[in-house]
Amino acid sequence: MDKIIDKFKSIEKIVSQKKGNVKLLALFELEDNIHDRWDVIISSKNLFPEDIESLKFVVNIIQRVLTKKEILKISKVVLFDPNDEFITKIQKFLSNGKNPKEFSEVEINGLMIKRGFVIKSPVTEDTTLKHAEDLIRYLIYTSKPNKIKGSIDTPSPEDVHLPFSGNLEKNDIEYTSKYLN
Repeated sequence: MDKIIDKFKSIEKIVSQKKGNVKLLALFELEDNIHDRWDVIISSKNLFPEDIESLKFVVNIIQRVLTKKEILKISKVVLFDPNDEFITKIQKFLSNGKNPKEFSEVEINGLMIKRGFVIKSPVTEDTTLKHAEDLIRYLIYTSKPNKIKGSIDTPSPEDVHLPFSGNLEKNDIEYTSKYLN
């Protein structure tokens, strides 16, 4: 599977170069799939779901990059608008799950996914870091009054700053817990 994943990384680069940024590119094996075939999910503001030319463009690139045997592993190619509810729910799932590159046995928007591989994620490390920092600020803001001498006001979340390692790890959570107590 690693070889196909690498080829889809190349496909994403080609599509991005020719059509603009790809928001999401993923391979999903659905629960009811009995033939080990993959749905290709792609979302870009310049690929239109109802436009047959957009679909032909993506399929032609896939056909140029993959072997015939690899193409037989594809069940379908589905284009989504970046603002589609399904893409939003995938983005939320990825954001909440620390942006996994691979996952299994997940239900998203009523769709049971047996296995999934994320080639291009709409969630960036900056986005994940921002959510973690916001969460820490909120926890501090709602948990303790301001301990600044002579002040009785609670600080606003924007005023709370804390050393942060760059990734929300167990150490950060333990540090935050100690800070709150």
